[in-house]
Amino acid sequence: MKILASRPGTIYWRLEDTDGNLTNSTGSVTVSVSRQRDGMAVATGAVTNPATGKYQATIAAPGSAPELLNATWSAPVAGGTVIDTQPVYVVNSRLVALNVLRHDDELDSLEDWDILRTALEAAEDECVDNIGYPPISIMTHNGIQGGGRRLICPDPWPRTVVAATRPNLTPLTTAELALLQLQEGAVIWQDNRNWDDGTWDVYLIHGRWDAPPWDLARAVLIRTRYLARRLNNRDDMPERASTVATEGGTITLAFPTLPRPTGLPDVDIVYMRYALASQIPVKV
Repeated sequence: MKILASRPGTIYWRLEDTDGNLTNSTGSVTVSVSRQRDGMAVATGAVTNPATGKYQATIAAPGSAPELLNATWSAPVAGGTVIDTQPVYVVNSRLVALNVLRHDDELDSLEDWDILRTALEAAEDECVDNIGYPPISIMTHNGIQGGGRRLICPDPWPRTVVAATRPNLTPLTTAELALLQLQEGAVIWQDNRNWDDGTWDVYLIHGRWDAPPWDLARAVLIRTRYLARRLNNRDDMPERASTVATEGGTITLAFPTLPRPTGLPDVDIVYMRYALASQIPVKV
């Protein structure tokens, strides 16, 4: 789940029974939100229950972005309590705003914003994993054998180190964090010191741009529209169809392949271009 920084954001949760049906809690549902990197509590409003099995709460001030929060929901049920912790990513911008999706006549006719949110989250997650947008916060665990000057980041788009913890579990101070520098996919000390031997926990910002390229935003809009239609069973085409016969002839359909993961040509060409650009150095 993603919310925008520096403004109130709503988080959502669903309670299901053992058969997967939405059901209400037998008591009051609560949610506690905290920053993952240090456990600092984040003020959250009261939980509301707008529909059966659907709960939501507002985070008044999620803080600056990017940030990673943990939202822990607690719901009494017959025989016990359901406790569910979900990540909440605080980002500077979304690839597509929900109000833009609502301007699409077909999507607006769905009248189910849960489906739109789910489709948008799925489309954005594809970009986070393969392209590096929107920037998010991640925790990485790095083993350093025998010390050394370079702490390798197992991530193709490291941007900023937010926090780090030594092998003896002592966090770096603000002054020490200011001495860290990202260089060719590794973290180094500006004063040339070596890293302590052992496993470091490094909390860093992952991502490529502060704002998305226009063609990537357009591609995600197309992808979101497609996913929303499929989630709502609005696609009249059989899932296994590869051709369509018409009075004018036979049309071969585009379908997903390894280099074209969505099967949507206008989307795949954009995804491929930015994915390749992240792997192949481009000399200007």
